[in-house]
Amino acid sequence: MNNRQTFLTSFLGALGAEKILWKENNERFIKGTVIYDIEDDKERQDFIWKITESKSPDNCTQALIDFIKNEKLLDIDKLTKSIDEINPPNLSNNQKNISFDNLVNIRVRMIDDGEETDSYFIHE
Repeated sequence: MNNRQTFLTSFLGALGAEKILWKENNERFIKGTVIYDIEDDKERQDFIWKITESKSPDNCTQALIDFIKNEKLLDIDKLTKSIDEINPPNLSNNQKNISFDNLVNIRVRMIDDGEETDSYFIHE
């Protein structure tokens, strides 16, 4: 699994994904399908993330999204606590603030009927 896949597993998992089916992974983007309910074929969403592997989020941003996911700090796509109240271990305050800036600027495009429609994102 590459850095983009690792990040998306946490990011989309925090947003409710039970599983991700990887479809295409190249230099410019990564595509797949989010599965929200393994038992229900209608609970799926195709996506594309247009980012190169070299531009994928750093280790601090990965640690932040892992913490958010593990602590269940999202209500759909909105943080349930203020940024000041979220304190992942092993991240300095400066690292946390930079990582939050990175995280809230991430947009993973949803695909419906072959067209990019909406985006996955996290906000305060």
